[in-house]
Amino acid sequence: MQKFFKSLVEVNVAIKFYKRLAMLCVVALVVVCIAVLTVNQTSVEKERRSIYTLDVDGDLLPMVRSTVMEKRPIEAAAHVRLLLTYLFDIDKLTYKDKLKRAYDLGNKSIYAIYVEQEQSGWYVDVEQYNAHSALVIRDLRVVNPTPPYVVNAAFSVIINSDITKNKRYDLEWDITVENGAGERLEKNPHDMVVVQIVKRKFDEVEK
Repeated sequence: MQKFFKSLVEVNVAIKFYKRLAMLCVVALVVVCIAVLTVNQTSVEKERRSIYTLDVDGDLLPMVRSTVMEKRPIEAAAHVRLLLTYLFDIDKLTYKDKLKRAYDLGNKSIYAIYVEQEQSGWYVDVEQYNAHSALVIRDLRVVNPTPPYVVNAAFSVIINSDITKNKRYDLEWDITVENGAGERLEKNPHDMVVVQIVKRKFDEVEK
């Protein structure tokens, strides 16, 4: 009988031991989960604070997470906007530097625009008559939202110089843009390449 009671006591002690062990395991698991969640939240907040980019002038631009393919048409339009700015928002002090930047956004189609404008005497006039060319984009639409992207750009160029004031031209281009090599650089922030420019319209607007 004494052995029987002794065995009951041993069983009771064992049950208490395993209960305590289970409780300790649960507490440890809860502590580990809280620690993991805290570290994860801290990492997310740290990364969120560091999500930004810089434009060509060095200004800070916040970024929003999204899938790359979802936003590529928007980037194609932005790429075209940047190209037009480099080509037409110029004066005698900036046009050479902006031309160099424009070449980094595409292939020989951009150089062809330069050759055409040079042959027409445009850059000579910019320097000789102290001309300033202002760009006004009226409409920028992605007409083909899958690669290669086609962006229809309707814009105006307003020229002021020492001999003429507010001379205006209305233009419309279809610009084909392809994805680049997969690396975003300061000289090509969208990692895209202009491969074709089709001129749809060129009108001189009478005053």
